[in-house]
Amino acid sequence: MVHSSLESNDTYLYGSEKMRFLSVCWMTPGRSDRYGHTHISFTKQFENSRWAVNCGSVGRSKEENRLASYLLLTMDEEKITPEIIQLAYPVEKTVRQIRESGIPDYYASFLKNENVLIL
Repeated sequence: MVHSSLESNDTYLYGSEKMRFLSVCWMTPGRSDRYGHTHISFTKQFENSRWAVNCGSVGRSKEENRLASYLLLTMDEEKITPEIIQLAYPVEKTVRQIRESGIPDYYASFLKNENVLIL
């Protein structure tokens, strides 16, 4: 499990980048690699039965729905089953608390999807 990729802590790996994932998969001995940093959830299985998974984000989702997401990863000797769970949380309350706290308004605007670049 790494924050962004095995190459760099600042690399963005998106679910659509099959060749990039295949090029870094050989770096680890397991059957799955877990990534973050993009704040966009996905599960992707490759021909060699390896998985690339991004659990998404809570509070900083870059997905249109802004739901909180996490990964439920079930593994046994024969199979890996990744499942992305998405759920609602009190966004309006969180936005209000951000604005009352003095934290930069960017974060509240981001949660409300107000004129903030998503990707």
